[in-house]
Amino acid sequence: MEESLLLSPKQREEEIIRSSSNSSLTWRVLFEEVKKLGSIAAPLVTVLLSQYLLQVISIMMVGHLGELSLSSTALAISLSGVTGFSILVS
Repeated sequence: MEESLLLSPKQREEEIIRSSSNSSLTWRVLFEEVKKLGSIAAPLVTVLLSQYLLQVISIMMVGHLGELSLSSTALAISLSGVTGFSILVS
């Protein structure tokens, strides 16, 4: 995670030489790329799942109060998701 996004000219030349000499895709290279991508994507997936589960858990807890509470909470969550959160996100 500490490596720079931009390569120095010397590193760029070494990368070009290395990629031209070994242009085949191996399982090791594929695994390394998936691991790098996973380290970036894992926090995003965690946040999205926790936001979704927060709404699900809220509806589950209100469901114990009765049908009217459950339906009004579901309506409020969907309305706030369409109007309020959409405006804040975009």
